Amino acid sequence: MRSPATSRCASERERPLASELDPQLLRGGFRIGFLILAVALVTLPFQPRDSAEFVVTVLAAIVGAAFVLGIALVARSASPPIPDDKPSRKD
Repeated sequence: MRSPATSRCASERERPLASELDPQLLRGGFRIGFLILAVALVTLPFQPRDSAEFVVTVLAAIVGAAFVLGIALVARSASPPIPDDKPSRKD
């Protein structure tokens, strides 16, 4: 029987932590997400509203925005916390 500490370490080894992500990978993710979002938003006004192309373009914009949001959340969790600049008061 495994102890809880052993099983916890095994699960930590299986999935990489967000702090171990390469910044270049995150930057590439942002670029891909913004590219999808920008192309969808630029072509959206030229699509007829009652066509299948309009629906696909709207879905592409939603997927691009969700991808950018997801990458932003991962990047936020990977960054170290901002230090507090307020001096501590000792009374």
